[in-house]
Amino acid sequence: MTKSLNWSESFFDTFYKDLFMKRSEAEIFNAYRSLSQLCSSKKTVCDFCCGTGDILKEFQNKGWAVQGIDISEEYTEAAKKERGLPAAQIITADAKTHCFDTEFDLVYSWHSCLGYSTEEDDKGLIANMCKHVQKNGVLAIELYNLWAISKNF
Repeated sequence: MTKSLNWSESFFDTFYKDLFMKRSEAEIFNAYRSLSQLCSSKKTVCDFCCGTGDILKEFQNKGWAVQGIDISEEYTEAAKKERGLPAAQIITADAKTHCFDTEFDLVYSWHSCLGYSTEEDDKGLIANMCKHVQKNGVLAIELYNLWAISKNF
């Protein structure tokens, strides 16, 4: 008997990469703009649960030093191969526990990576993100509106 996946595992395993590899340039730029305006210094950025690296690529194009982490090897490989992000800057690891050897001016998690797992996992992710924000740095987390998602899907 095979293990049945919950809806979020099924979504991330089957649809997510296709969905986010097809995002428009305008949508990616708007996410970049929203995030970059939060940070007065333009130096270092880390995307926790970076997926396919679409927003990170925009940061890199604008001169930021980028770092990304995602638990999915399929997504991190897409970030490297399809987005052209440097392999050393995209890590396949658990974002709840991985320790970077540096802190960042901007740490973010976009595309609503919270709320799909346990409360303990969400708290672990947020705690680890906080550990990697420089003093006077910025932590940004996007949360989708449940009602809007329910209405539109």
